[in-house]
Amino acid sequence: MNGFQSSTWSDVDTLRAATMARPFDSLEGAAQAFAKMMASSSPTTVLSRVFGVLPFEHLSSDDQAFAQRLVHNHSSLSPRTPVLTLLGTDGRAEAWGDRAKSAGHRAIPLLGLA
Repeated sequence: MNGFQSSTWSDVDTLRAATMARPFDSLEGAAQAFAKMMASSSPTTVLSRVFGVLPFEHLSSDDQAFAQRLVHNHSSLSPRTPVLTLLGTDGRAEAWGDRAKSAGHRAIPLLGLA
């Protein structure tokens, strides 16, 4: 790919297929590999991220603590609250290659959708 402005869904599907051809122990591992492939597939890409929406109760304890801090332990945060969760990340800055180093996007509770 030369740049995403000229990419097609077929190009993205090719990246997805290349990711899925490798064995992974977790969704996070597959998402990290996909983000890395996306970031390296185009010289114009600065940051590539993969998010999923998971119930708060299915997050790791570290991600739950991150989400709670982000919303200041809001009273409407419940086990069933959907959380926009960073699953994979890669980019030009070294810190962008590790989801645990995300300053504000690791786990974002979607309080209005609970």
